[in-house]
Amino acid sequence: MTATKRKFAEMKDRLKKVPLSLWIVSVLFLIYTLLLIFPLLFALNSALKNGDMDYLENLNRITTHPRFMNFIEAFTQLEISGVTFGEMFLNYIWVSVGTTFFNIFSSMCLAYGVAKYKFRGRNFIYNLVLVVMVFPMFGTMAAKYKLFSVLHFIDSPLIILAYAGAYNAQFLILYAFFKNIDWAYAEAAFMDGANHFTVFFRIMIPMALPSIAALAVTGFITSWNNYEEVLLYLPNMPTLSTGLYVFSTKMMYMADRPLYYAGMLISLVPVFAVYLALQSTVIRVTVEGGVKE
Repeated sequence: MTATKRKFAEMKDRLKKVPLSLWIVSVLFLIYTLLLIFPLLFALNSALKNGDMDYLENLNRITTHPRFMNFIEAFTQLEISGVTFGEMFLNYIWVSVGTTFFNIFSSMCLAYGVAKYKFRGRNFIYNLVLVVMVFPMFGTMAAKYKLFSVLHFIDSPLIILAYAGAYNAQFLILYAFFKNIDWAYAEAAFMDGANHFTVFFRIMIPMALPSIAALAVTGFITSWNNYEEVLLYLPNMPTLSTGLYVFSTKMMYMADRPLYYAGMLISLVPVFAVYLALQSTVIRVTVEGGVKE
């Protein structure tokens, strides 16, 4: 008992030494955290309501009789033109994973080549990336649609190949990373008989893995939330974001809102899983800048 009192006394002394500014910052961050959590709690409470009437009549009340069947029914009742929730979820997975992989890998290859090899046109490629990034994405959709139609990418899984373009912010980040890696690592590998591909895949990529993982997480989340391009390029292969967008437009006429919130929460599961699996890497890259001396 005496040891417990001693610990409480030590804790009080430590709290007294905490400056007022730190208390204010902590309270502000607590309020900010609650503001971020509230929409999720509201969506969860709405997803557990018993039908649309229960949602409208008890909008601001906590559900006393939760209906977990809404999450199961979301897989069968939410559909677009015959495409079920499960099919949209599968489309969601391969589109997000495929576009993220090709985007990151192409950016990584181009960034490494421009950063580490001297050849004519390397400065032109770097400046071209900056120029391409100036053009707005929506301003080029008409031209992209015509090009993808010629290549037969519309309504085809081959559309993920279109995201292999390395003219984006990922290129600039990876370029800066590879630029700061000492070339002595490659020279030592060359002396041991390694070729350029071995150096790239077995030395440079592992060293850049923290930055690549951080970019993969942000790229996956971006692809996960992208419904505009899927709506345009894959009209008959909708993803879950497209389905929820179309479903939300129908809510003003007739819809089951608890079912909508249930589907929305299910769509968040893969994003949370990816972030939780790689959160330590993302935080480490943010703090350390991705480069270790």
